[in-house]
Amino acid sequence: MPRRPKKVFQKREIPENIWRFLNDAHPDPGNDVDIFWLGEGETRKLWDESKIEIMAEWILKHPGTRPSLWWEYDAPRWNDPYEGVYFHGTLCEPRQRLGGIGTPDYEVLANVPHFDKGIPTGWVSKSQEDYYNGRQVDIHGHKIGTHNEGDFLGKAIAPENPPVFESETAYLQRHGLLTASEKTYIEKHPELLEPEKITIENE
Repeated sequence: MPRRPKKVFQKREIPENIWRFLNDAHPDPGNDVDIFWLGEGETRKLWDESKIEIMAEWILKHPGTRPSLWWEYDAPRWNDPYEGVYFHGTLCEPRQRLGGIGTPDYEVLANVPHFDKGIPTGWVSKSQEDYYNGRQVDIHGHKIGTHNEGDFLGKAIAPENPPVFESETAYLQRHGLLTASEKTYIEKHPELLEPEKITIENE
């Protein structure tokens, strides 16, 4: 298979696989460029150099949404409560939660917050909820650990009532980040403003 041409931006050649990575596209297995060798600094530099072109094309194809690296680098920053911790002030502002049962793990455990386009990716599991409330037992029926009921405030995701968040489009609208063309598009596609449910399966 012939090699695809490199994307040229600001007189710099960007290999096709990296260009696909910057655009949230699946890598081409026939291309030998290893995107996993990209460091944080190089990724940020590539994004900053090419984001104007990327965003113009992205908004035409996916109005009301943004690529992952926009969320990583350009989304509004979260005024998080972790002052003095290395990631303080570097994370995107999470999307607004609208309801549902389930606790992000970073709220009740010593875990670093992680988000996928503004939605938490780590959640308290049923086994964690049971263990930290003293409900788990061994094969002989003996209690595991020293925790007691009520020690832990975290809740596992309830399949019948999962967490619900504002949509990407609603987030962008709330922050005044939609373009004029997106606003026009959304008037004809109000479904883009409908809330999103978390579908992560618990143990």
